[in-house]
Amino acid sequence: MKEERMKILDMVEKGIINAEEAQKLLGALSNKSDDDKLAEFAHNVAEFTKSVGEKTKDVCSKASPKLKAATKTVVTKTAEMVDSMSKSLNEAVKKMQAESCEDECEETCSCGCQGEENKEN
Repeated sequence: MKEERMKILDMVEKGIINAEEAQKLLGALSNKSDDDKLAEFAHNVAEFTKSVGEKTKDVCSKASPKLKAATKTVVTKTAEMVDSMSKSLNEAVKKMQAESCEDECEETCSCGCQGEENKEN
C-alpha cells in the first residue's frame, strides 16, 4: 500500500493529477475491504478475549487463598453451630424423657430416672 501512495504523490508532483484527485485516490486506498475489516475485528476480539482470560486468571489466583480461608471459617463455624445444637437437642430429649418417665414411674421404678430417687426416699 505504501507503493501506491508513493505513485499517487509522484503523479501530483509531475502534475498528472491535482491535490483533490490525489486526496480521493488516497482515501480510496485507505478504505479497507470488508474482508480486511472482518480480519481486523476478529483479531481485536481475539486480543480482547486473551486479555480478559489473563486478567481473570490473575484475579482468581489472587482470590483463591482468601476464598479457601473464608470457606474454612464457614465450615468451622457451621460445625460449631451444629455441635451446639446437637448438645441442646440431646439435653432437651433427656429432659423430656425424664419428665415422661417421672410421670409414668411409681415407687418401683427400675429405669434409673428420678423415680429411683423417690424409691429410696
